Parts: sequence; structure tokens; C-alpha cells
Amino acid sequence: MERINSPELEGPVKLLKLMSPELATYRGVETESPVFVSPLVDSNRRCDACRERFGPLVYQAGYTVESQHFHQDHLLGGGIYYVNCGSMFFEADDTSSLVKRHIEDNGWVGVIDPINPHRGFPRAQAVHVKLIRAFCTIIGHGEELGEGFAVPAMSDWGFIVPVCELTDTQVDFLKRFAEARQESGYQFTYREHSILFSQI
Repeated sequence: MERINSPELEGPVKLLKLMSPELATYRGVETESPVFVSPLVDSNRRCDACRERFGPLVYQAGYTVESQHFHQDHLLGGGIYYVNCGSMFFEADDTSSLVKRHIEDNGWVGVIDPINPHRGFPRAQAVHVKLIRAFCTIIGHGEELGEGFAVPAMSDWGFIVPVCELTDTQVDFLKRFAEARQESGYQFTYREHSILFSQI
């Protein structure tokens, strides 16, 4: 599998989770392939400011994603939340450890350009997704992947994480796991900043 020695994350990024087609359909997102969603909004929620209902947004490299509603005058009022890596606040608080934990557990990060950002908090009315990066979630690995496998997360039903390799034992386990939980594994590769999935 192709591995990339990548620099540290810099600039605005969106932490992402990859949702299986089965779970996405159950949660109202009609799809036949896995979709990237926010780890905070992967099901229906209510806005803290106005109590309006909103659901998961789908993120894809090369596309602009607009929030379902946004309040510029409220600190936590809707929008798309992101992390400013490399900012003076990034190392000063727990944000860098949050990002590190997210990569270890979920492995997916979107590199974004915020559109109409909030004046005091890292959230925006919309974001343009430039690239989605994958990091191996095998304990002790963590390298960025140019291609790899996307397998069901052991502790998070319906979500899929990237790994750099599969042993024969893992392949057998994955087949039994897929049958029991009705989930599939995928092989992925990058093509022109997009991630392409094919079922294992």
C-alpha cells in the first residue's frame, strides 16, 4: 500500500467520519457507497440557538458544503465546525490532542477553506473541501495513506476506518464480521484529490 510521509496538519481542517451506506440510509442519507460526515452531526440534531432541526451533511473533495442554517450572532449557532491547526490557540488548549485522538480513532480529515466564518469561533456558513486525507488507524502506525483499506470500526457500528494493510487473518475476520453486521470492507485509492472506494 502506498504510504505518504506527510507534514503536520496546518490551516483549517474538518474532522470527518466515514459512514457505511447501510447506516447512512438508515439516517436519511440515500447512498450506495460510504459517505463522509461530521463526527458531531452524524444524525438529526437541534440547533442550540433556535432549536431548528438539522441532519448530517455529506463532505466530498472538490465540493462546497453549505450548512443547513447558520447564526453569525450566536457563539454556538449552527454552521460547520472546524479546527485551525497551527494557530496560536491550537497548541495552547486541548485542540491538538483532540485532533490526534480523532486521527487515531477515525483516520479521516478534510482540508478545507471556510466560507463566511464566524468572527470569534472556528465555524463557518459553508466550507470548500479541497482534499480528504486518510491516516492508518492501526495502533502504532498512524501514517498518511495514498491508498489502503477501509474496514468497519470495531467499536463504532456503521462507521469505517482506514488501515494500511490486511493480514489473511484480518481478511477472514472481516468476512465473518461483514456477514454478522451486514457491513462491507473497501479498498481505497486517491485519484485527483478524490478517494475512490471499491468493495473487498
